[in-house]
Amino acid sequence: MTIQTAGTVTISRSDSNNNSLLASNKTGVVVGKIKAQALYEAINIEKLYVDFTAYQGGGTDELTGFYLYNHEGKQIAEASVTSSNASALLFNMESAPYNIPVNTTKELTIKADTGNADMSGAATNAGPAQGFYMTVKSASMTAKGASGQTATATSAILIYPNYLL
Repeated sequence: MTIQTAGTVTISRSDSNNNSLLASNKTGVVVGKIKAQALYEAINIEKLYVDFTAYQGGGTDELTGFYLYNHEGKQIAEASVTSSNASALLFNMESAPYNIPVNTTKELTIKADTGNADMSGAATNAGPAQGFYMTVKSASMTAKGASGQTATATSAILIYPNYLL
């Protein structure tokens, strides 16, 4: 007999984006979607890290903003883009955790603002034909159950496509 002492959260990709070009100098571009499911008790997601890998010399310098939206389309977190080569950006929701009721699934949307890519580099750090790809790891997420116990995250690594400006 197993006694469940804390809730479980599972995540998966819920988009079908493919490798693609992103227009430069745009706001609110959808770059990924996450499906999160709470099992055994309601789950509060407090932190979510998105890892970045440079693609063709790019990286987080291709971005000017990075946001997380809930299933209702409301912005619930913003990650600070402070480095041109950040390996991860953090959505910190500790002050207002994102709640997933027990035995339900909710969708989160990741949106980005893209830099103004030009050949001179004078307008922004963004460069044409440079980009990034993102991963979200369940192990890099902080979540607690309604009981206050740390929620168990089912092991998952969500790999998103390459994006070029």
